[in-house]
Amino acid sequence: MTTVDGKTVKKTEGQYTQEDFSRLSKHCKAMHILYCGLDANEYNRICACESAKEIWDKLVVTYE
Repeated sequence: MTTVDGKTVKKTEGQYTQEDFSRLSKHCKAMHILYCGLDANEYNRICACESAKEIWDKLVVTYE
């Protein structure tokens, strides 16, 4: 995300820095690890989540 004229907007791929690509790679790895550790029923609960944090929070609530 970047700020333009006081508004937050998504960056285009051409605006990504090496740090952005590194962060994106780590995020995808975290989601993959969470997906692989779940059975079919658990996967169905979290498949609509868009971030690793959202998946984690849903699993925490489910297994409290």
